[in-house]
Order: sequence, then C-alpha cells, then structure tokens
Amino acid sequence: MVESGFGLAGVTVTLYEFGHTPAESTTRTVFATTSTDSKGAFAFHPVRTGEYYVEAQKEGYFAETFDGPTADPIESIGDSVSLDLDHPSQARRFTLTRLGELRGRVIDEDGKPLANLRVGLIPASSTEVVTDLDGYFTATKLRPGDYLVRIGPERRAPEILRQFSESDLKIVDEDLETSFWPGVPLPVSSGASLSVGTITARKAAYYRARLSVQSSDCEPGENRQLTIRTGDVPDRGESRQVPCSGSL
Repeated sequence: MVESGFGLAGVTVTLYEFGHTPAESTTRTVFATTSTDSKGAFAFHPVRTGEYYVEAQKEGYFAETFDGPTADPIESIGDSVSLDLDHPSQARRFTLTRLGELRGRVIDEDGKPLANLRVGLIPASSTEVVTDLDGYFTATKLRPGDYLVRIGPERRAPEILRQFSESDLKIVDEDLETSFWPGVPLPVSSGASLSVGTITARKAAYYRARLSVQSSDCEPGENRQLTIRTGDVPDRGESRQVPCSGSL
C-alpha cells in the first residue's frame, strides 16, 4: 500500500471470500481483516484455493477513479484475487492519496466581498465552489496537481433573445471579466491546504451580437446548434438548439 510512492501504514485491508458452490459463487463473506505495517505491507493466509476480493481503505484517504477529473473520488480500492494450485499466492499493490484544497476570498473593486459567486477551477473539480457572505471560498477534494482559480462573469450562460429591437444592440452589459489566479498554476500536493489570497474581481463590458440565418439555408422545422465560445477556454462553450430561421 503506497502514497506518492512511499509505504502507507495503518490502512485497513479486508479479504473477502466467495462461496465455493455455484449457488454461493456470487456471495462474499469476510475472511479476515488486517492493517498495513510501517512499510505499507500486508498479508493474508487463506487455507484453500478459490475466488477472493481484497479491499483497502483509510480515513481521510481516497482512491483514483477512471471516470475523469470531475468524478468524485472513491473511499476504497480493491481487486479480485484468484488462488489455485498453479498460483497459490498473489500480490496486489494499491495506491491511496489524501486530497487537497484551495482557499481564498473574492472582493470587488471597492473592496466589498462578493457573495454567492461561483468560482471555477482549472482543471475542474468534482464539487461546485461558491463564495460565502464574506466572499470566502474553499475548493475541497482536489486531486494532487496544478490548479488555477478562474473568476468569470456572474451570468452562468449566454442569454439568447428571440425578439429584440435595434436599441438592444446598442446596450453594453457589465459583468465580471475573466481572470485567472494566482497567474501561474499552483501545485496542490497530497493533503495540502493552500491559499490564493484575496482576489479582486473587476468589471468588464460585454457587447451584444445579432445572428441572422437565411431561410433558404433551412428546412421546415429544422433546428441549428448554436455554440458560443469564449476566448479564455476556446475548446468549450455554451450550446443551444435554436430554430433555423430569422434572427437571434
């Protein structure tokens, strides 16, 4: 049992035994439980061959999943073990890690806290991060790695208007500009709790745009997918299904 390449002591390891008859082959019972030593080693001594499952867990530690970076980490890790006359012993190596966190505070240009502001992370985390009434936030359950804090517009998704006037196109909206803190990726190691300090969110102007689709390019009842991409994350964008006619 290892963490960052080093042996991890005090991990609870459980060996489950599956039934030895066809009717019991999918039923497992606890064969034995042990803890890893100072070097992270553990051992079991089953008295007969068969199918087993070994599972390891430790409070405050998590195992990686294979469902992408935004998936919740799992609290245990395990693997199947098959013992027979040709393979009377088996070895398994597991890795557990502590998750880290990033803390900070967001204020506006007047020094007032920004409450209920969604804070983004790059890469994304599995849980939503929102500032409290005093502008403080904590991003928890972060896998070890390099992170940036992203502050962006409070409006979460672009607004699409089906009806508008020419005066609407002259309106200049104000919202938070996109910024990244602390400017360079911050390394979060296993079990670390780091602060990015106080972030000053500044306002920026956002202009409206008009999109027209010629009716000759559309089939009756056809929809088109409209994707609005932003410059800070060019490979992502908000997508909407819109009727393929008229203007937006």
